[in-house]
Amino acid sequence: MMMTNPAKKILPSVVKASNYTTAAADLLLRPPPPSDADLRKQPQSMGDPCLDLYFGVQVQPDPATRTRTAYKYLNQVLPMAWSHNPLTTLKLICNLRDDSNDLGKSDEKAFYSAALWLHRNHPKTLACNAASIAGEFTESVGTMDDFVQILNRLARARDRYEGDSDYRFLLDRVSDLFADHLRSDMRNLKQQQQQPYMDISSAALYCPPIGSSLDRSSTLLCESIARILFPREESCPEEEYQGLDYAQRVRARLRTEVLVPLTNFLLSNSSLTHRGFCPVKKYLDELKGGLGQPIEPGALLPHDIIGYVDDEDVGQAAELQWRRMVEDIYLKQGNKLSNCLAVCNVSPTVAHMNVSVALSVLASQLSEEPWKGKVINFSSNPQLHNLATPQGDDDLKSMCAFVRRMHCALEIDLGKVFDLILEVAVDGNLRPDQMIKKVLVLTDFQTIDLAESDYEAIQNKFKAKGYEDAVPQIVYWKLQSWGTPVAPCRRPGVSTLDGFSDNLLKLFLDSNGEVGPYHVMEAAISGKEYENLAVCD
Repeated sequence: MMMTNPAKKILPSVVKASNYTTAAADLLLRPPPPSDADLRKQPQSMGDPCLDLYFGVQVQPDPATRTRTAYKYLNQVLPMAWSHNPLTTLKLICNLRDDSNDLGKSDEKAFYSAALWLHRNHPKTLACNAASIAGEFTESVGTMDDFVQILNRLARARDRYEGDSDYRFLLDRVSDLFADHLRSDMRNLKQQQQQPYMDISSAALYCPPIGSSLDRSSTLLCESIARILFPREESCPEEEYQGLDYAQRVRARLRTEVLVPLTNFLLSNSSLTHRGFCPVKKYLDELKGGLGQPIEPGALLPHDIIGYVDDEDVGQAAELQWRRMVEDIYLKQGNKLSNCLAVCNVSPTVAHMNVSVALSVLASQLSEEPWKGKVINFSSNPQLHNLATPQGDDDLKSMCAFVRRMHCALEIDLGKVFDLILEVAVDGNLRPDQMIKKVLVLTDFQTIDLAESDYEAIQNKFKAKGYEDAVPQIVYWKLQSWGTPVAPCRRPGVSTLDGFSDNLLKLFLDSNGEVGPYHVMEAAISGKEYENLAVCD
């Protein structure tokens, strides 16, 4: 029996009403030059225009607080980034729209601004990537509505279609995209009684209605789609739509024969029930029924596995997957989180609870004695815990349950954490090479509050006990990020990491926790959503 390797991102079924209240004038095609005040507000360059584009475009979580300054800086850095690396820049433009994880900007207005720049300077690249950016049944960063909005910002009148070849090329590609989905959707809709739960896209929801606030650009797009679906030679006889010319007839048919039935179907509750399957659960189901089939060690990430360790149906399969992952990927390859002690925050408000728990358990299993099986709780009064219970329960389910029960607080006293580590080393008469190499702090709360003088005090304590060259490095990972991703920084004894994604976790594990700005940027644009993007001009 073949087991499928599940995708790392589960595409939700999002049915939202189109909002067309934004006028074309809301976003200028050619923003004015920056003022001296704006220039003073711009972030300092990181020496790479692509890094400047990713980390330098400041996004506020609340759209109401977003300023024009960020978008002016965006339009200034885009040409430099494109000259440096066009494909990376294209992916970073799409990342402005990405809301799948903390490393995406989720800023539609910034994405539209960058898309307009792309259309002005590299129109074929924008048009030819429409299907990849706004895919329906493949992973993508945007929706078809994004291109409706982009066309709206570009269109001034029908004359633009006739006189602007770049605009015409984009409109034709978007029209083809809508028409392909609508044609397939109508075919699948007719087969629903025989084959229920066939995929139907959201194209009908995003196709702008004639007479909407998008006005004349709306009519132009609808007419273009209608002409593709109902060619002149297949159009209905004129007597069926008395007094209407060909364009009016096909627009009417598009509405009554395509958009209305599809929209009614999509808005019914029963149409969405087939979209909720979980690829992780599906994989574990296949593993459970595999009858001795080989387990693929890297099929799931640690937090994916522990998310199902308590599941009555696939819990045992999760245990097997975890064991194989630890043995084949980490213990055999070595140097991955070896001698790393986790400080784990399991407060109820932590967003990435499973990530924090999974990395803490994993680090404890990969360490050597006396650190093996150890974890520290995130607290102003931290304690060193042993995950193995007195009864000898060291299965994954028991260890995860133990970590989740630890008392955690809003603050961590890192000085006390290092006191605990030093106490173990002294009591066990450990050699310097047996000392913990990294202290991995996993939390959603605050940034690290450790002054250089505090770290110097820690160094002095270790020096006094004979461990001058063995002071552990602190890796402070703030798993939840709000707004613009923060570049990893490093100072003596401390490195910080902000935000989470599956790809960032993979890079973190593969590099033994050594993560820099390039790692974070690459993690942000290395998902399946970005695989099919291509530079075309």
